[in-house]
Amino acid sequence: MPEGIAVLDDLYARWRAPIDPTAIAALFAVDGVWHNMMNPPLTGRTQIEAAIAGMSRSVEDVEFTTVASAAAGNVALVERVDWITWSDGTRVGLPVTGVFEIDDDGLIAAWRDYYDAGWLDEQTQLLRSA
Repeated sequence: MPEGIAVLDDLYARWRAPIDPTAIAALFAVDGVWHNMMNPPLTGRTQIEAAIAGMSRSVEDVEFTTVASAAAGNVALVERVDWITWSDGTRVGLPVTGVFEIDDDGLIAAWRDYYDAGWLDEQTQLLRSA
């Protein structure tokens, strides 16, 4: 992880089981934005927390493995694999590129993730049927 972006280490740790939506949302600025690019952006801690709470009903754990990262000023670009463990125990490695903007208080002002949701669904179904 790029130096000075400690909030990302905290973010990644809080996605580990048991997922705590309130603790994750607290790492965002009050008006922070989380945008999985195939979906509308979520703005503010309340929306972000609600979305994570919804996800945590079917996702047991997410382990982030950084492949490469770079930072310039308050922006970090992170290529990673998100190891998602679904509530039925199925585990899928999802290639993701994330862009993070960190505010002056060290909180996440924006988190944009780019990945192929169709591929995730396909891989999950293949692993479940194996």
